Amino acid sequence: MDNIREDILMKRYYWKDDNGNPIEDWSGLCKRVATNIAMTDQEATDFYEILHSCKFLPNTPTLINAGRENCNYSACFVIGIEDSIESIYEGVKITAKIHQSGGGTGFNFSNLRPKGDTVGANKGVASGPCSFLKVYNASTEAIKSGGIRKGANMGILNIIHPDIEEFINLKKEDETVSNFNISVGITDDFLQAVKEDKEWNLIFKGKIYKTIKARDLWNILINNAWENGEPGIIFLDTINKFNTLPGLGRLEATNPCSELLLYPMELCCLGSINLTKFVKKVEWNWEGLKDIIYKAIRFLDNILEKQGYILPEMEKLQKKNRKLGLGIMGWADCLIKKGIKYGKS
Repeated sequence: MDNIREDILMKRYYWKDDNGNPIEDWSGLCKRVATNIAMTDQEATDFYEILHSCKFLPNTPTLINAGRENCNYSACFVIGIEDSIESIYEGVKITAKIHQSGGGTGFNFSNLRPKGDTVGANKGVASGPCSFLKVYNASTEAIKSGGIRKGANMGILNIIHPDIEEFINLKKEDETVSNFNISVGITDDFLQAVKEDKEWNLIFKGKIYKTIKARDLWNILINNAWENGEPGIIFLDTINKFNTLPGLGRLEATNPCSELLLYPMELCCLGSINLTKFVKKVEWNWEGLKDIIYKAIRFLDNILEKQGYILPEMEKLQKKNRKLGLGIMGWADCLIKKGIKYGKS
């Protein structure tokens, strides 16, 4: 296991010289990250200890990029896409830069007009959101994140969009969206229509394009999720009910693994506490957990000030909202240590 761990660190995380040889080890990496994230000497000491002991670890871009001038340290982004060719391809460019720095991106494609709709003064025909999702996927395929890992994406389309059936079936047999997780934006009124077996209108900008049984649409979604694992579901009304910043508008997208709900051009740095370091055979080390939570939050908040930003509007929004993502890892191992069976008895 030590050899496997060291091999992964050498390939993905250690800084290297011009010949590709590592110029740091685990201690050196932890010192580099701690020193560049800390605001004080005491923080540098604290951060080194929690990193080196693996009590806490931040997301990959922090481990790789900390210490590089004006470089991104965050893993999670949401990009807004409007119904224009300029917005769509500006989004592709921004996404490429994010993936190059090690980040992942989320999108809601519901602002794009449906397939076959009239476009512009020349009366061209729109290709629809699913086609542009494939454009973003192709860009992701071409760019390995920081030369280390493939970029990841979350694509969302709301249940009311006229192209929702095509979207739900995207991963049924199509390999051209392999760099995307896909999810359907569900609303309370749609769920009520399913419950009452009512008709459901597919609408774009007030125009009804198609009417379908809500329950039929629901069954298509469920069958695909059962067979392929996708699409997932994002409950739009529920997430906005509990939105702590409702004055900024409606939340409609997440990062690739759905840990975070973010506004367009918003980003977030993630980190995880390793619970296995705080469990004893009989009881938890609550004081140790309290201490690591405080230090981990300080670490993540410092990143907002220390990292570089791809766009000025990203920096402005991040420093205004100051969203952080602190999670846990090692839960299954903790249960094993404590002799607790995971699942039914």
